[in-house]
Formats: sequence, structure tokens, C-alpha cells
Amino acid sequence: MTFANGTEVREWLVSSNDDARRLVYAILDHPKIQHYSAAAQVVEDGDGCRFVWTVDFLPDGMAGMQAASMEAGLAAMAKALG
Repeated sequence: MTFANGTEVREWLVSSNDDARRLVYAILDHPKIQHYSAAAQVVEDGDGCRFVWTVDFLPDGMAGMQAASMEAGLAAMAKALG
């Protein structure tokens, strides 16, 4: 994955479940990240759907950077999906 600021990380697929429309991935080899595990899932919500993205990471000091990365990712998905 290459972020807008040029940072590159390798995301490892942990599991993928088409029926649940869910995938889980991890970052294992980033020098600043002690732990990173995430799940992304599309769930039904009335007549539409909702995207649920959950991330666990350490160290806590990266929270600001993580929040900015997720906001940028969500904006890119919204733009691509209309």
C-alpha cells in the first residue's frame, strides 16, 4: 500500500470471507509499528449497506497518523464509489 504522503507498507492478508463480505489484514514489518491488525466489512443497513473498518495498533502515539490515514482512505473510497 502506498499512502498519499509516499509512505509504503506491506499489508498481509490474514483472512477473507466472501459470504460475510469481510477481510482481515495485518502489517508485520513496519519499523514504527509494534502491532497492527485490521478488519474491513460491508454489512447490510436497511436498503443499503455500511462499511465497517476496525483497526488495532501499537504504539498509541501513532493514533493521530492512523486517524489521518483512515480519513484519507475513506475519502478515496467515497470518491471511487460515488
